[in-house]
Amino acid sequence: MKKSNKILAVLMALVMILTAVPMMTAGATEEKHEHVYVQQGETVKPTCITKGYTVYKCTDEECGDTKTTYTDALGHDLIGTYTVGELTHTKYCDRCKVQVPETHNWDTENATVKTVATCSATGVAEEKCKDCGKTREVTIPMVAHTYSSVVADTLIEGVPLTHSGVCTVCNATKAEFHKWDDGVVTTKPQCAADGVKTYTCTVCKATKTEVIPATHTLPEKAKTFDDAQHIYTCEVAGCGYSVKADHKFVVVVGEKSVCDDSVALTITCEDCDYKLEAKATQHDLGDVKVVNGKHEQVCKNCEKTFVSDHEWGEGKVTLAPTCFKEGVKTFTCACGQTKTEAIAMVEHTMGEWEVTKEATYTEKGEKVRVCTAKGCEYKETEEIAKLEYQVGDVNGDGKVQAVDARIILQHVAGTRTLSEAELARADVVGNGDGVKATDARKVLQIVASNA
Repeated sequence: MKKSNKILAVLMALVMILTAVPMMTAGATEEKHEHVYVQQGETVKPTCITKGYTVYKCTDEECGDTKTTYTDALGHDLIGTYTVGELTHTKYCDRCKVQVPETHNWDTENATVKTVATCSATGVAEEKCKDCGKTREVTIPMVAHTYSSVVADTLIEGVPLTHSGVCTVCNATKAEFHKWDDGVVTTKPQCAADGVKTYTCTVCKATKTEVIPATHTLPEKAKTFDDAQHIYTCEVAGCGYSVKADHKFVVVVGEKSVCDDSVALTITCEDCDYKLEAKATQHDLGDVKVVNGKHEQVCKNCEKTFVSDHEWGEGKVTLAPTCFKEGVKTFTCACGQTKTEAIAMVEHTMGEWEVTKEATYTEKGEKVRVCTAKGCEYKETEEIAKLEYQVGDVNGDGKVQAVDARIILQHVAGTRTLSEAELARADVVGNGDGVKATDARKVLQIVASNA
């Protein structure tokens, strides 16, 4: 609501400037004087190097204004050629009767080649002045090498940097940087994958590639917006890319309002469906009343009712959530109205597992862990699997042997006491009547069958 009021204030000032009638001031007109010029004295004629001119004066004695008109210099009328030097020659002007120096006019297009230039030495040509016949010798630059067998020979990160070749005339070698073409898109970019552009050397046909950043298919008009911005979302299914942009406001001026004779405004955005219709007025609004969940204010002048929504803002956490109770977030409007929303419970903070019952070879064990949050009584219980053993492997060496039968017989004779684990492994028969000589015999049968 505050943001909308700022927009309206700016637009109101704009409308007042545009609709104001500027004060026009009338300037005093000055009486104009029309000059009448007459020639003063004789006209000075132009020469080869100086301009000619004529002077005129206004016939009004109080005015006395003058003006001068000019004609261009004639330029020399040159004939014949006289003295000749290395850089210049002179010609005779038939009009002013003087000798005028000028630079030689070398005939570069029809020069005579005296020594042909090669790829290893410069050449010599003779040029002649078109006017006086003077000659001079000029240097012909060396011509380019004629290379063959050009190949790429230098790599940087797998990309050829230079190519080299041998001149067919003088056997000189060269190495130069590649001359890349404008490139061709070999893989088009998509919104979820980069593309590839490939460049080819116009000399040796080596290639290199560069990445074309991924592109997105954005709609012409944004579909979501708020008072300040709108959001463009990529239309490719599953992409999810989005970008924000400020509104491009268009203001339409409507009818005048009742309160202060200002105009009604309609504000729209060119790139989305945002629209705000409002009066750029200075209504004298009364107190805010909450009716049917909305603000209502009545103008004291024109009695028009203005309706607006609550502005809840970001809200404030008034009760922090725990792992056993939801929290509360409270939103407060400037009018004093409040609303709340639940904050989901957080995850339990579990402590370390504690074994409450050790697992044995005959019974499963148990372990427990509890939440460490204050006031939380949540706990988790898990079974611990029974200890694994191999029946008949009394001594636990991983094998069933005759020595295991001897240990059983020692136990039966009372000369050896077995541990709980040994008793469990010694009960080979498994009939529940304890460890007896029959278990030793069974072990020996197992050993015999494995032999």
